[in-house]
Amino acid sequence: FTWAEPGYELTQPTDLFRIGSATKPLTSIVINRLTEDTGPGALQMTATMQSILDLHPPGGGAVADSRWNDITVSQLLISAGGWTTENLDPLFFDDVIAESFGTRLPVSKSQIATFMAGQPLQFTPGTQSIYSNFGFFLLGRIIEKLRPGRTYAQSVKDLIFQPLGLKRPTLGKESGRLKREVTYEPTNPAIGPTVLNNSGKLVPSGYGDFNLGNADSAGSFVMSAPDYAKILAAFDQPTNPLLTQASVDQMWTAPLASEAAILRGWIQAWVPDEHGNTVNAYHHNGSLPGLATLVFHRADGISFVLFFNRELVPPNHVLYGEQQGRELSDIANEVTEWPSDDLFPTYGIPAF
Repeated sequence: FTWAEPGYELTQPTDLFRIGSATKPLTSIVINRLTEDTGPGALQMTATMQSILDLHPPGGGAVADSRWNDITVSQLLISAGGWTTENLDPLFFDDVIAESFGTRLPVSKSQIATFMAGQPLQFTPGTQSIYSNFGFFLLGRIIEKLRPGRTYAQSVKDLIFQPLGLKRPTLGKESGRLKREVTYEPTNPAIGPTVLNNSGKLVPSGYGDFNLGNADSAGSFVMSAPDYAKILAAFDQPTNPLLTQASVDQMWTAPLASEAAILRGWIQAWVPDEHGNTVNAYHHNGSLPGLATLVFHRADGISFVLFFNRELVPPNHVLYGEQQGRELSDIANEVTEWPSDDLFPTYGIPAF
């Protein structure tokens, strides 16, 4: 659907969208898949991030905050690693990091991780959950460490996209669009200096004023809505092609009793079904300049994927499972007879 001025290119179901933080459930699926491996190198949710990555501040030495050594994989997945964005989100402060190293832009993933090893935590890991892009950034580095020779994106392709026959999803371009990718229309258009080099060139917001590639495991995938629908539908199959049931249960369990809705890479909601009974739902949203996304999976086999190439009207720029997910759920509850056809092949995706 397209609501724009005459002549604007019509958006098609197979068009590609940046999905922002709706990438985080994909990262969680891969991490949970790696816990299924056996042998001495198998990943454990209780393993510490530092035991895998062995990060050090610029110049070497011990980390700035000793609590850094206690952060577990599970805590990264629920944004309980100890970071807030009150001071800075390192994925969006490239100039600060480059200046600290005395180097030119762009900054590397290694520099981001090293820089943060020299910064204090804002709270004790595991005591609360405060949304953290950096925690998911570190999960991407853990995936790469445990799968030598494969980038984060290649691991997502190996463990999610290939089993489902998805060929379109890929990481987005930092400063441009892919073929059949939509144009992003920020609610408040802006320009800013590029962080992809030291030219100081002003670029439209979302096209180089932050480094999309560095945010890979936190929010950089691009895909069509039917692509993500196939991922959600995998959890309704008699045999899930992505995870064992034990891994699904692990992923969709809240480790912090005080944060019942915060799951490992997902958020939990409770919505009424068509009979008025409460059903669990697992969802995540995404937001970047010019986009708002929501993926929402009900435990009774109904899923929604909602992608916009524009934020919502202020002050609520993003989509929420508790609001838009519930509204979509209410619409679905009015359906009295669902068709049995598998429409994925209509959109270039293999049927289940």
